[in-house]
This record gives sequence, C-alpha cells and structure tokens, in this order.
Amino acid sequence: MAAITDLTWQQLEDASGITGAIAVTGVGDAAKVLIDVSLITGVHTGALSAGGVVDFLIKLREFASTAQTTANVGQSAGEKLAAFPALVYGTLGSDGKVQVQGNVVAKLGVSPQTLHAVGTNS
Repeated sequence: MAAITDLTWQQLEDASGITGAIAVTGVGDAAKVLIDVSLITGVHTGALSAGGVVDFLIKLREFASTAQTTANVGQSAGEKLAAFPALVYGTLGSDGKVQVQGNVVAKLGVSPQTLHAVGTNS
C-alpha cells in the first residue's frame, strides 16, 4: 500500500460520529466543505464574536486522531499516518479541570505558489 499522508473530510466526519457535522455545499468549482461548529461542540454558535475555538479545535483534533487510527489499519510500518499523536493529559487541578496537550505533526512544503502541509509517517 501507499503511505498515508492525509485524511479526507469524510474520514473526519465518520470519526466524529456526528452525521452532518461536515458537509459539502454547491457543486463544481463553487463546492465548499463546511464544518458545523455547533454540531461539533454541542453549543450553539451563531456569531463570529462567540468563544469556543479551543473546545472546537481540541474536538476536531481528537476526531482526526480517531480517523488516523482507522485509516492506519492494515498499513505497513513506515506507511502509517502519524500526524495526530495521542493527547497528553495532566493531573486534575484544584479547579476541577485537567490540562490537555496535543500536537499535529506535519511536513510543510514551501513554494512561492503555495503552502501545503502533509502528515508524517511512522
């Protein structure tokens, strides 16, 4: 098999378990992939001034990690996507919250025309 260097939007939505969280609108050159923040976070978000970005990105990253695990099934060593390592959890703080840290590991191609990232392999 070929090395996996990316995920599809469908894989990401499948990993979320939330039907309709990621959708395509329009057709052809007018087609756009849209992500419903409210469906992902479970909190209505109807304004650009609303908070919730950290929660959204952590959840999206976890969906990507789950999708990566699924995509890697049957892949040989060196061909597995390794862009979304497991989150690292701290201890429970006195405020009742746990600090969590996660990385995205990618290769970034830089050219005058485009900046495009692809995942690394393990």
